[in-house]
Amino acid sequence: MKTRDIEPTEIEVMSVFVITCFMCSEKHYVSLVKSVSEAIQSASKEGWHGYETDDETCSTACPKCIKEARENETWYAA
Repeated sequence: MKTRDIEPTEIEVMSVFVITCFMCSEKHYVSLVKSVSEAIQSASKEGWHGYETDDETCSTACPKCIKEARENETWYAA
């Protein structure tokens, strides 16, 4: 038997995007997408967003921290 190289068409390239919450450092992994834009869309569907309040801006937050920021905003507005 002779061995040979694997056929390049049999190899799948897979990217993994890692999104980190700015507030609590939780990590979210997105795979099986081809671009940063698709990774953002996927994470958004799972509750990951950036936010802006009157006194704070956060570029990336997990669902738990988004909820906490909303509760704080409601509390401070009252």
